Amino acid sequence: MDWEFATVRPFLKRGDVWLTLLALVGLLAYLVLLPGAHPYAAADFSLGPEGAVDEGRAVASAHGLSLQDVTVERRQQAVLVDSLQRRLGRRAAIQLMKDDGGTSIPAYYWRVTGLPDAADLNEMRVHLTQRGALWALQYEARDEPSVPRVHREALQALPSATREAWTAASDSLLYQRLRFIPEDEALGSVTHGAPHEAGIGDARWQLGAAEAEALARYHLQRTALSGYTWRLDSLQYRPPSMDMGAQGRREARAHFAATPGPAGIPLRTIATITPTGYLTALETDVVAPAAAQELTAPPPPGVPPGNEPEPPSDMVSMQAVADVLTGVAYLALAVWFLIVFLRRLGARMIDTRAALRDAVAAGMLAAAFGAAVVLPAIVDDIDGLWLGLLIGSVALSFIAASSGLVIFAISSAVDSYTRKVWPVKLETLTLARQGGLRSVPAGLALLRGVALGLALLGVVTILLWGWSGIPLTQEGADLNPLSTLPLSHALLWVSSAGWYALFVGLLVILGFGATLFRWTRHRAGVIGGLALTFALLQITPAQSGLPPYDWLMAGVVGLGLGWAFWYYNVFTCIIGFFVLHVGWNAAPQWLMTAAPFPLDALFVALLVFGILGVGVVGLVSGRTGQEMAPYVPEYVREITKQQRLQQELEIAREVQNSFLPQTVPQLEGVDVAAMCLAAHEVGGDYYDFILLDDHRLAIAIGDVSGKGIQAAFYMTLVKGAVQALAREYDRPTEVLQRLNDQFYENAPAGTFITMIYGVLDLKRRTFTFARAGHNPLLVYRREEGRTTSLRPGGMAIGLTRTADFREHLTAVTLELGPEDLLVFFTDGMTEATNRSRVQYGEDRLAESLNHTAGAYAAADVLEGLKADIRTFTEGAARADDMTAVVLRFAAAADGVPRQDVVAEATSSLTGDSHAVDAR
Repeated sequence: MDWEFATVRPFLKRGDVWLTLLALVGLLAYLVLLPGAHPYAAADFSLGPEGAVDEGRAVASAHGLSLQDVTVERRQQAVLVDSLQRRLGRRAAIQLMKDDGGTSIPAYYWRVTGLPDAADLNEMRVHLTQRGALWALQYEARDEPSVPRVHREALQALPSATREAWTAASDSLLYQRLRFIPEDEALGSVTHGAPHEAGIGDARWQLGAAEAEALARYHLQRTALSGYTWRLDSLQYRPPSMDMGAQGRREARAHFAATPGPAGIPLRTIATITPTGYLTALETDVVAPAAAQELTAPPPPGVPPGNEPEPPSDMVSMQAVADVLTGVAYLALAVWFLIVFLRRLGARMIDTRAALRDAVAAGMLAAAFGAAVVLPAIVDDIDGLWLGLLIGSVALSFIAASSGLVIFAISSAVDSYTRKVWPVKLETLTLARQGGLRSVPAGLALLRGVALGLALLGVVTILLWGWSGIPLTQEGADLNPLSTLPLSHALLWVSSAGWYALFVGLLVILGFGATLFRWTRHRAGVIGGLALTFALLQITPAQSGLPPYDWLMAGVVGLGLGWAFWYYNVFTCIIGFFVLHVGWNAAPQWLMTAAPFPLDALFVALLVFGILGVGVVGLVSGRTGQEMAPYVPEYVREITKQQRLQQELEIAREVQNSFLPQTVPQLEGVDVAAMCLAAHEVGGDYYDFILLDDHRLAIAIGDVSGKGIQAAFYMTLVKGAVQALAREYDRPTEVLQRLNDQFYENAPAGTFITMIYGVLDLKRRTFTFARAGHNPLLVYRREEGRTTSLRPGGMAIGLTRTADFREHLTAVTLELGPEDLLVFFTDGMTEATNRSRVQYGEDRLAESLNHTAGAYAAADVLEGLKADIRTFTEGAARADDMTAVVLRFAAAADGVPRQDVVAEATSSLTGDSHAVDAR
């Protein structure tokens, strides 16, 4: 055990003690204070689904119906909850809802749905309070009923003068005769009054506004709305949902407004009734205050509900400013990421291996989220099971692929960026990606992450407890949007929290946090910058709809995560953010009485304990993570490989440069200049000067097929062979024949060399040369003032055996006059192309030589040729090696060679010309 602690000790930090204490305090606050700070604590569904179904059937029975295929759901009246919070303050609203128990304030209710046994009716929906009282009702007729239904008990609520006239009539007669008759016989609002005496038939069967109001109030008194005082605003009539023909029966719609009850909440309700006394629809709405309305007491006496003063303009402006700031913050974050991504992509510094693992994890989480939403719908539609499964599979695949692609893009760019800027923050995450959770660093990160999440849960709870007056926005109106599949909600909470934690952890905390570190290099800059970022983006599990509080709440969450990022790592932050959100999502299931999915909340708790367990296993494992092979991103491997290759190429370049002449010969009567420009670091072009005796100079220029290192290798081989053969054989044809013998036997098939080899005799002023498939020799005659191309026969070296090679090889001897020029070149000069892919060509080279031959020095001639090629190519990169040698004869020479040589010139690979002025 001592050894294990000694292994752990180097990884511990002073902040661990404080984090542990904060986690314990946070968990205690979460469990103790949240029930008094969260509106869901007022939800009491102890009636149970069976009890709700029984009450729903009782409502249907009161309307002479029985329900079949009944389903039941727990729901909330989000607008009512928000209105209570804004008027009374959150804590007072919660206490009021608890005391009321859903009797007259149905903030949380049951929705019972079923099919009436009457074939003429559509689906019936019954909304019940938590204790089973009717809150809302809806069903419609779709056909003429086969059995007339009359609600005699409701009809007893009519004025006695009206009721006594037909009390003894049968149900069939009442159904046929009773009808609503507006005073003006027009659809629209009417005023109160006695039944209309005119019309078809006996006036005693005609019901007016007073009767319609009486029937509506009768039903209101038997609902959860009976505790309110209702004022009739208007009465409207509408044709029934079926065609009643000449009888012309209508339904009455009574619009009521409730005077403020104990909660001061303005309500509107519409009761739709038939002349036979039945309630076919009851619609109740809460008049919601504006989102930015100040938290005030109920409106002053005498102010009708719904006519409260408008919210202060400064609050409205603040909400608008908050929306703009949040939008700008997300836009700026997107632009920042796009810049980072494109730069990393352009530099080919994208870690696809790590990003792919993150993308797979994100795709699985997204698929789990989709499954939690899609699969219940498929199960509910058994008739189309296979088609549903097919559609669901396609939808899940799309969700997983698109979500994984987003995380892949984020991870690939941010990972490599952070690895450059602040690599230590990636170490534990990298270890976890490699499956190294069973190690001390990963174990500590898991434990710290859970502690961080619990601490943040406590902080959010304490803030909500302290801000007892501000509302807590209820985002959805449905407490159970999924079916009753086991653990479906837990799957939804875990998958959504996991994906969101990956998104925020990689993009905001890791990526932007590393950028803040690069900009500031200071603790306050990173932690404060992340807190400000979270505030602007409003990344918080709980929102009030009031900008100052939401900013502060998100800023505090960002402050805690920024602190953990600075002192620990991003893996700890991701786990902490996950625990924060999954804990908050699961809170309603233990806050509500008789919650619909307690097992799902238990599963979340067990998951958090499981993370703790894995952390403990890693902590006691004694592994430091160094046992695993160090992770090296592919782009780092590639960069290292390129750097090593570059170093090798530099060495090869230096070696090749040493084989090229470092100086040019300085002889009486001739001026020499040369250059060799490789298309790559090394090339296959070659030239050489070999002093044979006191008046003869051998000159060779060649081009090995291919480019790069292979061509450079064969160039080196040829140089040694040429120097040996030049001193052994006098005739150029003999030298090339022997060189062909050696090269053909040693080089692989398809590799060849083109070459011009010749001997300059200064005494005789002649140049004898042979051409082995090389570019022509350019000769400029001063007396003629023009350039001639010489192409004696010859095949490239290495293409065929000696007999065939000798048969095609010929030699030419030139007599040279004063100021004549010889230009040797490789095809890199004539095949140079411009941006339009047009080649320079031999004709242009000869023409350029005619223009520059008047210059006295050979170096000037060579520079003129180079300048003309540069002008033609318009700065395009070289596609092939470019080599040239220029010899210019003096106006007068005695033919006696000088034995000294000029000082060492700069390397020919740099493009500088070697030249000697021998005037």
